Amino acid sequence: MRFKFKNGKMKITKALKEGGSIYPHNDILITRHGYGTPVIKASNLEDAYYGMGVMHAYDRMFQMWFVKILAEGRAAEYFGDREDLINADKYFRTLNFKGSPEEEFNDISDKAFTWLNAYISGVEDFRETGYRPLEFKLTGVEPEPWNLKDVFALSRIMAYVGLAESQGSAEKVLTDVICQDKKYFDNLGKLFYPYFAGYDYSWFQGIKLKTPLSENVLFDNSIGGSNNWAVSGSLTESGKPIFCNDPHLEISRLPSIWYEIIIDTPEVWFSGITVPGAPAVPAGFNGKIGWGITFTAADTEDFFIEKCREGKYLRNGKYHAFVERKEIIKTKKGREIEFTVYENQHGTLEGNPYEEGIYLARKWSGTESILGKTIDNFLKLPLSDSVKEGMSITSGIDIPTLNWTFADSKGNIGFQMSGIIPERRKGLSGILPIPGWDSGYDWAGYMDRDKLPNRYNPEQGFIVTANNRLDDKQKGIIQNLPFSSDRADRIADMILSSKPLNYKKMGRIQMDVYSNQVRRVLDFLKPNLKGDEAGDKLLAWDCRFVPESTEASLFEDFYRELMLITGTGIIFPEQLGRKIYEETFFFVLVHQAVEEEWLKKDGIFKDIDWEQAVKEALLRVKRNKKEPWGRKNSITMRHLLFGSTILRVLGFNSVRYPLRGSRSTVHQGTMYRANNMDMSFGPSYRLIADFGNNTAYTVIPGGASGRRFSRYYKREIKNWLTGGYKIITGRK
Repeated sequence: MRFKFKNGKMKITKALKEGGSIYPHNDILITRHGYGTPVIKASNLEDAYYGMGVMHAYDRMFQMWFVKILAEGRAAEYFGDREDLINADKYFRTLNFKGSPEEEFNDISDKAFTWLNAYISGVEDFRETGYRPLEFKLTGVEPEPWNLKDVFALSRIMAYVGLAESQGSAEKVLTDVICQDKKYFDNLGKLFYPYFAGYDYSWFQGIKLKTPLSENVLFDNSIGGSNNWAVSGSLTESGKPIFCNDPHLEISRLPSIWYEIIIDTPEVWFSGITVPGAPAVPAGFNGKIGWGITFTAADTEDFFIEKCREGKYLRNGKYHAFVERKEIIKTKKGREIEFTVYENQHGTLEGNPYEEGIYLARKWSGTESILGKTIDNFLKLPLSDSVKEGMSITSGIDIPTLNWTFADSKGNIGFQMSGIIPERRKGLSGILPIPGWDSGYDWAGYMDRDKLPNRYNPEQGFIVTANNRLDDKQKGIIQNLPFSSDRADRIADMILSSKPLNYKKMGRIQMDVYSNQVRRVLDFLKPNLKGDEAGDKLLAWDCRFVPESTEASLFEDFYRELMLITGTGIIFPEQLGRKIYEETFFFVLVHQAVEEEWLKKDGIFKDIDWEQAVKEALLRVKRNKKEPWGRKNSITMRHLLFGSTILRVLGFNSVRYPLRGSRSTVHQGTMYRANNMDMSFGPSYRLIADFGNNTAYTVIPGGASGRRFSRYYKREIKNWLTGGYKIITGRK
């Protein structure tokens, strides 16, 4: 076979001129870093991207085609006649990410288009060798050709699922709650003041929610968070900047989301993470600059309330027909399931307009024809050599909406928010659905990029983002439900208390599990906890979510019950409140707002008898089994497809590992339920780029290879769990 490692090296010889692929133009040499990360040495960047395509297919072929099949809504056709797969197919068919407008391709520069074609050629040349990983043999799936539309579909899925989608999921939870009673609308309006301003409660009466939480669990229940920070040389031992990033995404899967790679050409050297199936590098280090991402928690998705009858929707006093898109799902047993997607200028309808009623239509800014330019900018990023250049490039990346942080070898640090943010009617935050029957509520285009927050060499000498509020000047029109400030505050405190900084101290920050949130809650409740055996145990606790801590388990159980006791009848009905807490991530987003409201003497919780509430919460949890946090909060890294099947006996899954951290710790380690599955999110990659020694320190939760019997399949799990890193030295 042309693509084979021999003595730890893969040499891909120059393409023959008589026929076949035109790549590579010159010989390529691929070796493995000690932990399996491929190092692609080529004479030009075009050939290097070809090598990247080869290695994506070589190590992660099934992962790539699995996502392709999902994006096309064909999981039931390939993997089984199962309700969960059929529902997944309906979801992705409705999103329609598989089809990209041709005009998007025109926004890609000639150079970037060449790189993309070289990358796709690498994927295809390897596919055509006939090699198939075990998963293909077990399922009987034959991978179809990979093309530019697949790159685009994958890019949209990564931008939407777990990121933009999470904001829409939170909006649906709020809508379900306020539809129960007007008092919830009034109280939540005070809790999230001023973001409910401009909304009229009468709009929400009679809405028929698709799979409302009060009946079921929302399908689109995933979430992503992250940390990144940069410190200037004034705070480091070496006098040079240090940059850090750890994107928080789903971590209980094998292979991991990211594929790490090192490119070495005369033009540029860089290392970083990629998503198998696309050549973009969203976080990395090239010796001149370090860059990385966190999710902005920006609201780029809205629901429009549509009054429907006879297959039509009301708009400006008249009823108009939906555009109807017929979809047919074929199952592996040969069944055909036909359904219709109804679309208008507000997106896709969640309901049947032939059944008279009020439904929601979902609109996401990322469906605009913007992806060509976004991919073009992603491909430019690894070539940048300064913070200023990196900020300029990333300001043109529209999806996903991201907080980019940078440091460079010249001593600069910077931050740039990017994304395509809807311009809503003045006074509306986007936190709740809006009338579809009045065109005055339609989006008025998108926010100018020059209004997006950014910073360059701030006086304090460091920049931190952790999905917290960063849009103060915009008064919440970008972020209406940001994550709490706890992680960002903790990182900033540790930066200031640990100077002069080095990479080891940065590693300790990335692994930190002290919770500012716990400290805030316990300080508030101290008078009510004191004197109770369990209460005294919590007060004596160091507020660290380490695996051996029984206090961490006790606090989480206590906190859940306290939130349900105090919130019932005020911000949610009792039964619905427990579902929200246990089966969604909603309180991960809003817990700080609730806790700050607890502290107000005249707030919505002013009538709570805190002594009685704490007593009741403690009484409920005393019956619970006392167990360490690492047993209660633990994960098994499961295979994408076989993780819950009998085939797991072949070793596709990891053993069960304790997960350190919680929702508000720097090292997040959060478990929750979604779609009747145990889900988690935490550091999906750790990067420390130290310009003092031109070195990157990295780790991923899993390994380089997706091949079950490769020694690189689970190679980095131990390092990831214990705070270890591999060392990648930049080119001199």
